[in-house]
Amino acid sequence: EDLVSIPIGRPIANTKIYILDRHLQPVPLGVTGEIYVGGAGVARGYLNRPDLTAERFIDHPFADEAGARLYKTGDLGRYLTDGNIEYLGRNDFQVKIRGFRIELGEIEARLAACDGVREAIVIAREDQPGDKRLVAYVVPQPGREISAAVLRAELATTLADYMLPGAFVSLDTLPLTPNGKLDRNALPTPDQAAIVVRAYEAPQGPTEQAIAEIWQDLLGIERIGRHDHFFELGGHSLMAVLATSRLRNTTKLDIHVRQVFLTPILSELAKTIHNTKTSILIPVRETGSNAPIFFIHPIGGEADYARVIEPYIDISSPIYGISAYGMGPGETPLESVELIAERYFQLIKSVNRDGPYIVIGYSSGGILAYEIARQALRSGSKIKFLGLLDTAHRAPTDCHTINETQTLIDWLRNEAHDIELKEIIAQDNIEKMFDMSKDMGLITRDVDNITLKRYLGVRTGMSKALSKYKLEKIAIQVNLFSAIDAEEKSNIINSHIKNSWTRLLASNLNIIDVCGTHDSIISLPHVQNLGIEISKAIRSVD
Repeated sequence: EDLVSIPIGRPIANTKIYILDRHLQPVPLGVTGEIYVGGAGVARGYLNRPDLTAERFIDHPFADEAGARLYKTGDLGRYLTDGNIEYLGRNDFQVKIRGFRIELGEIEARLAACDGVREAIVIAREDQPGDKRLVAYVVPQPGREISAAVLRAELATTLADYMLPGAFVSLDTLPLTPNGKLDRNALPTPDQAAIVVRAYEAPQGPTEQAIAEIWQDLLGIERIGRHDHFFELGGHSLMAVLATSRLRNTTKLDIHVRQVFLTPILSELAKTIHNTKTSILIPVRETGSNAPIFFIHPIGGEADYARVIEPYIDISSPIYGISAYGMGPGETPLESVELIAERYFQLIKSVNRDGPYIVIGYSSGGILAYEIARQALRSGSKIKFLGLLDTAHRAPTDCHTINETQTLIDWLRNEAHDIELKEIIAQDNIEKMFDMSKDMGLITRDVDNITLKRYLGVRTGMSKALSKYKLEKIAIQVNLFSAIDAEEKSNIINSHIKNSWTRLLASNLNIIDVCGTHDSIISLPHVQNLGIEISKAIRSVD
């Protein structure tokens, strides 16, 4: 086992332990969840504290007898293969950053297990309004010195990118209140020494200087050198979009966000910035002895989820993401599933010439993955594994009604009320629709309209391509990872999806249920389970 702390053992007599997700559903073996205690050993509640009793003692969702209770411990843990439970910290401080729900206790447990660390605390700071970041405070073991770069590199082997702290502050001791508890308000603001920086060399030339100034402003760092790494400094995918938008507005240099992912070191980015033809194939993990796994983008065009799921995929598997044509300067969105799949298959063969191939698509990307597999089989190539991540079966429809206006409204529908959508539709062009959406807070204001128009073009092209595509049965096993949520409505929708694929594929369909909704299966905590299930399914065909 890859332990981050000492196991706490098994339940004692007359008690049962449940490790559940936030929907009170059991998590799979090895996946982090909150520890609940049941059985005869559970008390009735807190004396004279009805509010705390209601918060901590809940109805037992799995008991047959009426009135049974579960105690919500607030502790995080996971089951090991030998039946023991590993404690992973507290669940008191859950934060949401850039749409991801993050358990600070899990990061603290992983950080405390790093070499040379005696104590560790992680908090979410918002030193600049609207810019919430994770900051780690670490007390080294006696006689040890620890660097931000080493800690970040060690955490990156077990945590997703968005769970990595942007700064690591080393302290002699953690500040305490007079009664001996951690004084979070006394934790200092991170300085330059807390950031993962490389040997400083001043930016050279106007392009490097422009990039450095934008990064310094976005990241809140006083000095950035030409050898510094955007993501090591605390950057993330949304910030990369903002950085490219600002660069376009201030210098007229037109680049796509994927260039930041391909060349995140400042000087290297500056070298490639004038090359408008960047690859849509994004290496996430290039090492490993197994056949590489290729994750295909959904309708939005980005394959960022490949980075999120990477820590939970078998370490022996190289991982690549494929984003969409049309988001880089001079690129035209493709409007045919067959053509998109043909282009992507050529990219896949540039990495793995002779196969066998492992292709997985999330949401609408599953349809692209399916067509890639169909074309590969037709050419005589071997598909080792085809995975569809909560992909709906689609029947051909009329694509003539699909346009940019309708696509934008569909894009905003989950965020806006009907009256707001009517106001947006009333605008007479896309630029005004973007501006009004920004005024309403539906779209981030810092993203320029050129970038938004490219994303909209990709969505429109994908919508047209999917509407024209007719699924044909293929003679290999298709693995459908189906999101199962506590909400009945979600499960009714997924029953329809399963039935549609079953009618097409019959015995060639393998359905694997995974916890979460369509959106949450690619974020914590559910993405852990998804990664484990994908690795298990791939191993089963070896």
